[in-house]
Amino acid sequence: VDISSQISVEEICNSTTIAFANTSGFTGVWTFGDGTGSSTANSGNYTYAGFGNFTVTFTADADCVLPVSLEATPAPDNFAVTAPDVIGCEPAASLNATINQPGTIIWTDLAGNPVANPAAVPAGTYIAIATDLAGLCTDTDTTTVTLQDSVDISGQISNAQACNSTTVIFENTSGYGGTWDFGDNTTSTLDSVGHIYTGPGFYPVTFISNESCVLPFATVVTVTEDVFTIAAPDVTVCEPVASLSATTSLPGTVVWTDIFGNPVDPISVSAGVYIATATDVSGLCTAVDTVTVTSIFVGVTAEVTGKDTLCLNESTTLLAMPVGNATVYTYSWSPDETLVGANTPTPTATPNGPQTYTVTVTGDGLCTATASVEVFFMETQCRDPYIFVPKAFTPNGDGNNDYFRVRGTDITELYFIVYDRWGEEMYRTEDPVHTGWDGTFRGRAVTPDSYGWYLKVRCGDGQYFENKGNVTLLK
Repeated sequence: VDISSQISVEEICNSTTIAFANTSGFTGVWTFGDGTGSSTANSGNYTYAGFGNFTVTFTADADCVLPVSLEATPAPDNFAVTAPDVIGCEPAASLNATINQPGTIIWTDLAGNPVANPAAVPAGTYIAIATDLAGLCTDTDTTTVTLQDSVDISGQISNAQACNSTTVIFENTSGYGGTWDFGDNTTSTLDSVGHIYTGPGFYPVTFISNESCVLPFATVVTVTEDVFTIAAPDVTVCEPVASLSATTSLPGTVVWTDIFGNPVDPISVSAGVYIATATDVSGLCTAVDTVTVTSIFVGVTAEVTGKDTLCLNESTTLLAMPVGNATVYTYSWSPDETLVGANTPTPTATPNGPQTYTVTVTGDGLCTATASVEVFFMETQCRDPYIFVPKAFTPNGDGNNDYFRVRGTDITELYFIVYDRWGEEMYRTEDPVHTGWDGTFRGRAVTPDSYGWYLKVRCGDGQYFENKGNVTLLK
């Protein structure tokens, strides 16, 4: 019978005494390996004369029970725990302690309350309680935790991509030394360093200071292959001054000068050529663009080039003359109901009465100007002399004054007869636009003489006019 699992010896902490135990149910004899001591008790303590290594044997009284031998090594070792004071950084610090023999450690505050998380404690005093593996020895030590303010240096850490390359400039101006980790398995301890990445991408970068209580810095650097450029558009305005603008493909600053290099205020410049010079935030890249400012001054005058005073159904010509440096001009006359060519500089006007015409001229589709002209209208009334009958005519075929007719600008109805001195009718018409009497009667020319006439008309305003008189036919 093997009873070795029910036989045990255990050294007592910092002592020459050991504890022995037999839980097998078999009685027997203990010998303690020092040549002098023995015992028949199932359990108890045995004290050696000194420290050393001893073989302890238990021999059962029963047959067929195997003897058991164990080693006992009582030693003078002092079981101790050491918990150093801690100077940490806000907001918390970590407790630590060491023991000179295997064992366990628990932490409490001064009131004996267990510390929930020894890895993150506020400032204060704490107790480390250590117990050896046998559970026979304990020791304690006290530690004081002091926390200092943490230093944030993120405002003194910067990076900027160099112009048109994969080089990134890293700067630490905090005054605290440390180590850069560039996120591509490379590091540097320089405060200012230009790091070259193998290609575009996103890289997690950290800076860890060598000093206590300096917070670590972390960021993600985006490396691109963008080209730094500037675009400054040309400007065309109607006013004598203009405002300049420019955009850059990457963050940077823009400085404006004239072509001679003199600084200018981009908010208010006159016509001319200007240069925009851009510099990126790293100061390593510049780009240049040129801007031309054109100021269009537009004016216009208008006049009547035909008759400025018209009768009904008569027409005249208007003229618009732009003044300025535009390349293309467009025209718009109004009102346009009585105009032909209202979108040209020279429309024809046929007004129904006195009329003011206004022209709007636009230069290069941007700048406008206006001018006006007035067309006068001949007064018409339903009476003499506005209804006119000549005193004589010469029907000799020379094309001049060959017909005797009624003239008027506003005749809507007409009754007109011509008769000789004996009252015989020579000519009659009711046509307001008649050609007139040609001095013949029944196809033959009449003799030169004085002939009477009678007239009755109705005008456009509804009034009637009657008249009679004599006309002399001359050859």
